[in-house]
Amino acid sequence: MGIKTKIEWCDSTANPIMGCTGCELYSRDLTKNHCYAATLINRYTGRKGWPRQFNKPEHFPGRLEKAIRWRNLTGTRRPDKPWLDGKPRVIFINDLSDGFCSDVDPAEWLSPHLPQIAASPHIFLLLTKWPHRMRRYCADHPLPDNVWPGITMLRQEDEWRVTQLLQISAARHWLSLDPLLGPVTLRPSWFRHQPPQFSHRGIFLGGLDWVIVGGESGPGARPMHPDWAEGIRDQCVGAGVAFFFKQWGKFVRCDRCNEHGETWDWRDKKAPPKKCDKCNGTGYMLSEKSFAELKINAGHLLDGREWREFP
Repeated sequence: MGIKTKIEWCDSTANPIMGCTGCELYSRDLTKNHCYAATLINRYTGRKGWPRQFNKPEHFPGRLEKAIRWRNLTGTRRPDKPWLDGKPRVIFINDLSDGFCSDVDPAEWLSPHLPQIAASPHIFLLLTKWPHRMRRYCADHPLPDNVWPGITMLRQEDEWRVTQLLQISAARHWLSLDPLLGPVTLRPSWFRHQPPQFSHRGIFLGGLDWVIVGGESGPGARPMHPDWAEGIRDQCVGAGVAFFFKQWGKFVRCDRCNEHGETWDWRDKKAPPKKCDKCNGTGYMLSEKSFAELKINAGHLLDGREWREFP
Protein backbone atom coordinates (compact mmCIF):
# COMPACT_ATOMS: atom_id res chain seq x y z
CA MET A 1 0.00 0.00 0.00
CA GLY A 2 1.62 3.23 -1.05
CA ILE A 3 0.59 6.68 -2.23
CA LYS A 4 3.89 6.51 -4.14
CA THR A 5 5.30 3.46 -5.89
CA LYS A 6 8.34 2.52 -7.97
CA ILE A 7 6.07 0.73 -10.46
CA GLU A 8 6.58 2.88 -13.54
CA TRP A 9 3.11 2.69 -15.08
CA CYS A 10 1.09 3.91 -12.09
CA ASP A 11 1.22 6.56 -9.38
CA SER A 12 0.09 4.52 -6.38
CA THR A 13 -0.81 1.04 -5.16
CA ALA A 14 -3.48 -0.16 -2.75
CA ASN A 15 -3.72 -3.66 -1.33
CA PRO A 16 -7.10 -4.43 0.24
CA ILE A 17 -6.11 -8.06 -0.40
CA MET A 18 -2.64 -9.49 0.31
CA GLY A 19 -1.56 -12.98 -0.61
CA CYS A 20 -2.58 -15.22 -3.49
CA THR A 21 -3.26 -18.81 -4.53
CA GLY A 22 -2.71 -20.74 -7.72
CA CYS A 23 -0.05 -18.58 -9.38
CA GLU A 24 2.32 -20.40 -11.73
CA LEU A 25 5.16 -18.04 -10.71
CA TYR A 26 4.93 -19.05 -7.04
CA SER A 27 6.85 -21.91 -5.51
CA ARG A 28 7.22 -22.87 -1.86
CA ASP A 29 10.85 -23.54 -2.74
CA LEU A 30 12.13 -19.97 -2.51
CA THR A 31 15.12 -20.81 -4.72
CA LYS A 32 12.63 -21.40 -7.56
CA ASN A 33 10.16 -18.66 -6.67
CA HIS A 34 9.66 -16.05 -9.42
CA CYS A 35 6.79 -14.16 -7.73
CA TYR A 36 7.87 -10.79 -6.35
CA ALA A 37 4.70 -10.52 -4.23
CA ALA A 38 5.45 -13.84 -2.55
CA THR A 39 9.06 -12.81 -1.96
CA LEU A 40 7.99 -9.60 -0.19
CA ILE A 41 5.21 -11.19 1.83
CA ASN A 42 7.40 -14.09 2.93
CA ARG A 43 9.99 -11.55 4.06
CA TYR A 44 7.55 -9.53 6.20
CA THR A 45 4.98 -12.16 7.11
CA GLY A 46 3.53 -11.78 10.59
CA ARG A 47 4.35 -8.07 10.88
CA LYS A 48 1.59 -5.52 11.29
CA GLY A 49 -0.21 -4.94 7.99
CA TRP A 50 1.10 -8.13 6.40
CA PRO A 51 -0.68 -11.49 6.05
CA ARG A 52 0.35 -14.49 8.08
CA GLN A 53 0.94 -16.63 5.01
CA PHE A 54 1.23 -15.80 1.30
CA ASN A 55 -0.98 -18.62 0.00
CA LYS A 56 -3.77 -17.73 2.44
CA PRO A 57 -4.99 -14.31 1.21
CA GLU A 58 -6.23 -11.82 3.80
CA HIS A 59 -8.56 -8.84 3.49
CA PHE A 60 -7.42 -5.55 5.03
CA PRO A 61 -10.50 -3.29 5.36
CA GLY A 62 -10.01 0.45 5.07
CA ARG A 63 -7.23 0.44 2.50
CA LEU A 64 -9.36 0.86 -0.60
CA GLU A 65 -11.43 3.54 1.12
CA LYS A 66 -8.23 5.42 1.94
CA ALA A 67 -7.01 5.22 -1.67
CA ILE A 68 -10.30 6.62 -2.95
CA ARG A 69 -9.73 9.72 -0.77
CA TRP A 70 -6.20 10.40 -2.06
CA ARG A 71 -5.56 13.78 -3.69
CA ASN A 72 -6.64 14.21 -7.29
CA LEU A 73 -3.61 14.46 -9.62
CA THR A 74 -5.51 15.45 -12.77
CA GLY A 75 -3.58 18.15 -14.61
CA THR A 76 -0.45 17.83 -12.48
CA ARG A 77 3.12 17.02 -13.54
CA ARG A 78 5.05 13.95 -12.40
CA PRO A 79 8.77 14.78 -12.75
CA ASP A 80 9.72 11.16 -12.06
CA LYS A 81 7.03 9.74 -14.39
CA PRO A 82 6.42 12.35 -17.10
CA TRP A 83 4.41 9.90 -19.19
CA LEU A 84 1.64 10.28 -16.59
CA ASP A 85 1.65 14.10 -16.69
CA GLY A 86 -1.84 15.55 -16.67
CA LYS A 87 -3.54 12.20 -16.10
CA PRO A 88 -5.73 11.40 -13.09
CA ARG A 89 -4.01 9.51 -10.29
CA VAL A 90 -3.42 5.95 -11.56
CA ILE A 91 -3.86 3.39 -8.76
CA PHE A 92 -2.88 -0.26 -9.18
CA ILE A 93 -5.15 -2.38 -6.97
CA ASN A 94 -3.70 -5.50 -5.32
CA ASP A 95 -0.15 -5.50 -6.66
CA LEU A 96 0.71 -7.99 -3.89
CA SER A 97 -2.17 -10.35 -4.61
CA ASP A 98 -4.85 -11.32 -7.09
CA GLY A 99 -8.26 -10.07 -6.02
CA PHE A 100 -9.99 -12.67 -8.21
CA CYS A 101 -8.11 -15.83 -7.24
CA SER A 102 -10.06 -18.83 -5.98
CA ASP A 103 -9.75 -18.02 -2.26
CA VAL A 104 -10.88 -14.39 -2.54
CA ASP A 105 -14.40 -12.99 -2.91
CA PRO A 106 -14.45 -9.64 -4.78
CA ALA A 107 -17.99 -9.09 -3.49
CA GLU A 108 -16.36 -8.58 -0.08
CA TRP A 109 -13.43 -6.28 -0.90
CA LEU A 110 -14.64 -4.49 -4.06
CA SER A 111 -18.45 -4.41 -4.36
CA PRO A 112 -19.19 -2.15 -1.35
CA HIS A 113 -16.89 0.53 -2.77
CA LEU A 114 -17.92 0.63 -6.43
CA PRO A 115 -20.19 3.71 -6.00
CA GLN A 116 -17.38 5.67 -4.30
CA ILE A 117 -14.89 4.49 -6.94
CA ALA A 118 -17.22 5.63 -9.73
CA ALA A 119 -17.41 9.10 -8.13
CA SER A 120 -13.63 9.27 -7.70
CA PRO A 121 -11.40 11.20 -10.16
CA HIS A 122 -8.77 8.41 -10.12
CA ILE A 123 -8.11 5.57 -12.56
CA PHE A 124 -8.12 2.14 -10.87
CA LEU A 125 -6.27 -0.77 -12.49
CA LEU A 126 -7.34 -4.37 -11.83
CA LEU A 127 -5.03 -7.21 -12.90
CA THR A 128 -5.72 -10.93 -12.71
CA LYS A 129 -4.62 -14.36 -13.86
CA TRP A 130 -8.21 -15.52 -13.24
CA PRO A 131 -10.16 -13.59 -15.92
CA HIS A 132 -13.02 -16.13 -15.97
CA ARG A 133 -13.71 -15.27 -12.34
CA MET A 134 -13.40 -11.56 -13.09
CA ARG A 135 -15.79 -11.92 -16.04
CA ARG A 136 -18.42 -13.69 -13.92
CA TYR A 137 -18.13 -11.05 -11.22
CA CYS A 138 -18.39 -8.13 -13.67
CA ALA A 139 -21.48 -9.61 -15.30
CA ASP A 140 -23.35 -8.84 -12.05
CA HIS A 141 -21.26 -5.85 -10.97
CA PRO A 142 -20.61 -3.54 -13.95
CA LEU A 143 -17.33 -1.69 -13.69
CA PRO A 144 -17.28 2.13 -13.71
CA ASP A 145 -15.44 3.70 -16.64
CA ASN A 146 -12.49 4.61 -14.40
CA VAL A 147 -11.85 0.95 -13.51
CA TRP A 148 -9.71 -0.78 -16.14
CA PRO A 149 -9.55 -4.61 -16.05
CA GLY A 150 -6.39 -6.35 -17.22
CA ILE A 151 -4.81 -9.78 -17.34
CA THR A 152 -1.30 -11.17 -16.99
CA MET A 153 -0.03 -13.22 -19.91
CA LEU A 154 3.38 -14.91 -19.71
CA ARG A 155 3.43 -16.77 -23.02
CA GLN A 156 1.21 -17.63 -26.00
CA GLU A 157 -0.44 -20.51 -24.13
CA ASP A 158 -2.10 -17.94 -21.87
CA GLU A 159 -4.06 -16.31 -24.69
CA TRP A 160 -7.34 -17.80 -23.41
CA ARG A 161 -7.15 -15.13 -20.72
CA VAL A 162 -7.39 -12.36 -23.31
CA THR A 163 -10.56 -13.93 -24.74
CA GLN A 164 -12.10 -13.88 -21.27
CA LEU A 165 -10.93 -10.32 -20.57
CA LEU A 166 -12.47 -8.89 -23.74
CA GLN A 167 -15.88 -10.23 -22.74
CA ILE A 168 -15.86 -7.79 -19.81
CA SER A 169 -17.60 -4.52 -20.58
CA ALA A 170 -15.12 -1.76 -19.71
CA ALA A 171 -13.89 1.60 -20.96
CA ARG A 172 -10.32 0.26 -21.26
CA HIS A 173 -8.71 -3.20 -21.31
CA TRP A 174 -5.02 -3.84 -20.74
CA LEU A 175 -2.53 -6.66 -21.01
CA SER A 176 0.56 -7.21 -18.84
CA LEU A 177 3.27 -9.35 -20.46
CA ASP A 178 5.50 -9.11 -17.41
CA PRO A 179 7.47 -11.25 -17.14
CA LEU A 180 7.47 -12.16 -20.81
CA LEU A 181 8.67 -15.76 -21.08
CA GLY A 182 8.15 -16.47 -24.78
CA PRO A 183 7.14 -14.98 -28.13
CA VAL A 184 3.54 -13.75 -28.27
CA THR A 185 1.36 -12.93 -31.25
CA LEU A 186 -1.41 -10.43 -30.56
CA ARG A 187 -4.46 -11.64 -32.49
CA PRO A 188 -6.20 -9.08 -34.77
CA SER A 189 -9.48 -9.93 -33.00
CA TRP A 190 -8.02 -8.56 -29.76
CA PHE A 191 -7.93 -5.00 -31.01
CA ARG A 192 -10.78 -2.56 -30.57
CA HIS A 193 -13.39 -2.68 -33.31
CA GLN A 194 -15.03 0.37 -34.83
CA PRO A 195 -17.99 0.39 -34.57
CA PRO A 196 -18.13 -1.58 -31.28
CA GLN A 197 -19.15 -5.22 -31.55
CA PHE A 198 -21.40 -7.22 -29.26
CA SER A 199 -21.62 -10.94 -28.57
CA HIS A 200 -24.75 -13.01 -29.18
CA ARG A 201 -25.70 -12.29 -25.53
CA GLY A 202 -25.40 -8.54 -26.02
CA ILE A 203 -22.09 -8.33 -24.14
CA PHE A 204 -19.86 -5.49 -25.36
CA LEU A 205 -16.72 -6.83 -27.00
CA GLY A 206 -13.95 -4.35 -26.38
CA GLY A 207 -10.35 -4.47 -27.48
CA LEU A 208 -6.91 -4.03 -26.01
CA ASP A 209 -6.02 -0.41 -25.30
CA TRP A 210 -2.69 -0.88 -23.53
CA VAL A 211 0.09 -3.49 -23.51
CA ILE A 212 2.91 -3.58 -20.94
CA VAL A 213 6.04 -5.70 -21.54
CA GLY A 214 8.81 -6.50 -19.08
CA GLY A 215 11.59 -9.01 -18.59
CA GLU A 216 12.01 -11.09 -15.44
CA SER A 217 14.27 -9.47 -12.90
CA GLY A 218 14.30 -11.45 -9.65
CA PRO A 219 16.57 -14.28 -8.44
CA GLY A 220 17.03 -16.92 -11.15
CA ALA A 221 15.48 -14.62 -13.76
CA ARG A 222 14.80 -16.20 -17.15
CA PRO A 223 15.85 -14.27 -20.25
CA MET A 224 13.57 -12.32 -22.56
CA HIS A 225 14.75 -12.44 -26.15
CA PRO A 226 14.85 -9.02 -27.88
CA ASP A 227 12.75 -10.37 -30.75
CA TRP A 228 9.87 -11.07 -28.38
CA ALA A 229 9.69 -7.53 -27.03
CA GLU A 230 10.28 -5.87 -30.41
CA GLY A 231 7.68 -8.08 -32.08
CA ILE A 232 4.99 -7.07 -29.59
CA ARG A 233 6.00 -3.41 -29.90
CA ASP A 234 5.63 -3.58 -33.69
CA GLN A 235 2.19 -5.21 -33.40
CA CYS A 236 1.01 -2.51 -30.98
CA VAL A 237 2.28 0.32 -33.20
CA GLY A 238 0.54 -1.22 -36.20
CA ALA A 239 -2.75 -1.51 -34.31
CA GLY A 240 -2.57 1.91 -32.65
CA VAL A 241 -2.39 0.38 -29.16
CA ALA A 242 -0.42 2.11 -26.39
CA PHE A 243 2.82 0.21 -25.68
CA PHE A 244 4.77 0.45 -22.42
CA PHE A 245 8.20 -1.21 -22.19
CA LYS A 246 9.01 -1.59 -18.53
CA GLN A 247 12.45 -3.22 -18.42
CA TRP A 248 14.77 -5.81 -19.90
CA GLY A 249 15.25 -7.48 -16.54
CA LYS A 250 18.62 -9.13 -15.96
CA PHE A 251 19.24 -9.69 -19.67
CA VAL A 252 19.93 -7.04 -22.32
CA ARG A 253 20.60 -7.02 -26.05
CA CYS A 254 24.15 -8.01 -26.88
CA ASP A 255 26.14 -4.89 -27.69
CA ARG A 256 28.70 -6.83 -29.72
CA CYS A 257 26.49 -8.98 -31.90
CA ASN A 258 23.96 -7.29 -34.19
CA GLU A 259 23.08 -10.54 -35.92
CA HIS A 260 21.03 -12.46 -33.39
CA GLY A 261 19.46 -14.96 -35.79
CA GLU A 262 16.15 -16.71 -35.25
CA THR A 263 14.05 -16.33 -32.12
CA TRP A 264 15.55 -18.61 -29.52
CA ASP A 265 13.61 -20.27 -26.71
CA TRP A 266 15.67 -20.45 -23.53
CA ARG A 267 14.05 -23.81 -22.74
CA ASP A 268 15.49 -25.36 -25.92
CA LYS A 269 18.41 -27.51 -24.78
CA LYS A 270 20.06 -27.20 -28.20
CA ALA A 271 22.22 -24.10 -28.09
CA PRO A 272 22.17 -21.94 -31.23
CA PRO A 273 25.24 -21.83 -33.46
CA LYS A 274 27.96 -19.74 -31.93
CA LYS A 275 28.13 -16.36 -33.64
CA CYS A 276 29.48 -14.17 -30.89
CA ASP A 277 31.76 -14.95 -27.98
CA LYS A 278 29.80 -12.57 -25.78
CA CYS A 279 26.24 -13.83 -26.27
CA ASN A 280 26.78 -17.14 -28.11
CA GLY A 281 24.50 -15.92 -30.88
CA THR A 282 21.40 -15.66 -28.72
CA GLY A 283 21.18 -11.89 -29.15
CA TYR A 284 21.13 -11.10 -25.43
CA MET A 285 23.47 -11.44 -22.50
CA LEU A 286 23.45 -11.24 -18.74
CA SER A 287 23.91 -7.57 -17.96
CA GLU A 288 27.09 -6.53 -16.19
CA LYS A 289 25.11 -3.81 -14.44
CA SER A 290 23.07 -4.27 -11.30
CA PHE A 291 19.29 -4.28 -11.61
CA ALA A 292 19.16 -0.88 -9.89
CA GLU A 293 21.51 0.54 -12.54
CA LEU A 294 19.47 -1.03 -15.33
CA LYS A 295 16.33 0.70 -14.10
CA ILE A 296 17.89 4.12 -14.72
CA ASN A 297 20.48 3.44 -17.45
CA ALA A 298 19.27 1.83 -20.69
CA GLY A 299 17.48 -0.98 -18.89
CA HIS A 300 14.19 0.13 -20.39
CA LEU A 301 15.33 1.31 -23.82
CA LEU A 302 14.04 -0.57 -26.85
CA ASP A 303 15.80 0.22 -30.14
CA GLY A 304 17.49 3.11 -28.37
CA ARG A 305 14.37 4.90 -27.10
CA GLU A 306 11.81 4.85 -24.32
CA TRP A 307 8.39 3.35 -24.93
CA ARG A 308 6.26 4.75 -22.10
CA GLU A 309 2.87 5.09 -23.74
CA PHE A 310 -0.40 5.39 -21.83
CA PRO A 311 -3.91 5.12 -23.32
